[in-house]
Formats: sequence, C-alpha cells, structure tokens
Amino acid sequence: MPCHWIRFKDKDGREHVAHVNMAAPRKRRCAFCGCPDAKALCDYPIAPGKTCDKPCCSNCRQHVGPDRDYCRDHWDFASREAQGRLFA
Repeated sequence: MPCHWIRFKDKDGREHVAHVNMAAPRKRRCAFCGCPDAKALCDYPIAPGKTCDKPCCSNCRQHVGPDRDYCRDHWDFASREAQGRLFA
C-alpha cells in the first residue's frame, strides 16, 4: 500500500504531521446483485438527516430526481406509499 507522511503548519504556525494512504479506492459492490460497479448510494430518508446509503449499480437503482437515487427496497416502498396516497 503506497503511503507517506506529510508535514504542514496550520494558520497559527503549529506544525502537524499526517499519514496519507495513497492506495486506490476500493470499488463498492452493489448491495443487491453484488456487481463491483456500484455508482450510487440510496438517498431514501430513513431518519431525520440520515439516508439509507446502500450502494447500488446502475441496474439496481431507480433515479428519482436530480442527484437522487433509491435502492430496490426503497423504490418499492416509495411506490406503494405513493399509490396509497393516490387511492386514499
């Protein structure tokens, strides 16, 4: 794993040392099909300020808006929830 140490000073002149890992980032696997090419995280809100964040490939995600994707589980849930509001 290529890594190195960097030395820098903050705005107050204090010196700091940091370890930097230069290894290539690991590819995320899709949570549904196992594909090693997960490009998106699920944006379905599960709590205030928290989203699902399951990694999804382009085949297993549903694009629902600008920079917003849902995983298979939450797309199904959101679809049923929306249908319930339509026919209530």
